[in-house]
Amino acid sequence: MKLLLIAFFFSSLVCANIQNDKLYADRGIDHNNAKLAAIAYEKTSTSLADIYARNEARVNASRAYFIYAFGPVSKDESKKYYELGYLVGKLAADELTPLNHPELLAMALFNYSINLGSWAKLKGIAASAKYWPVLKKNMDIIINDLNKPEVEFFGADRFLGKALLEVPGFLGGSKSKALLHAKKAYENTLNADGVSVHGANNFHYAEALVKNKDKAKAKEILSKFVQYIDTHGLKSLNPTRVPETKTEYEWSKDLLKKL
Repeated sequence: MKLLLIAFFFSSLVCANIQNDKLYADRGIDHNNAKLAAIAYEKTSTSLADIYARNEARVNASRAYFIYAFGPVSKDESKKYYELGYLVGKLAADELTPLNHPELLAMALFNYSINLGSWAKLKGIAASAKYWPVLKKNMDIIINDLNKPEVEFFGADRFLGKALLEVPGFLGGSKSKALLHAKKAYENTLNADGVSVHGANNFHYAEALVKNKDKAKAKEILSKFVQYIDTHGLKSLNPTRVPETKTEYEWSKDLLKKL
């Protein structure tokens, strides 16, 4: 009987994970599915005894909270779910820090940080300034200490490439440093057609180029990205990020019109 109960418990967890993944995959059909998936991932994490499985579920929750909060929701809704995203991501990062699993820790730090940074930005300049040292340190850990810059498709460099354009100079903000990070994220994720497989890398590299007064290169990058999507479709770039690629495609078209 005990073995049957254990088998039933693990079978239930497997089914829950499949359902959670399906909800997240369907966020393009209904954006609210991202929130439902995040809540479900976090709930599932509380039932997992294995430390790595538990924190993988937390990372999934943190990522899904971010995707929901970043989407077409109110400012108050965004703040609420960015906060939930950074809290569950921090739980994962804190628990994983003493352990030897650099990739999962890098994913936890990244998702914790993008939620925290977005939440702080909505809170205002004081909050952004307060948490910037933490965010930069987390990105440095991912890139240098853990040697996992490729996590979330060179997400740490993409994050720094965007953030350093916004951070004041007295806190370390720099257009030239932003460009170096954005370029690294872009160049390390190119497909055979010379387009980054992470749509945001194309856009944010172009954005950094514009800030550094190289509109011609920015236009080249954006045009190549937009033409690739027009020719091959959204799924061709990265089938796991179709809703996000669509947004980045629209951003790129809008920026192109201004160049």
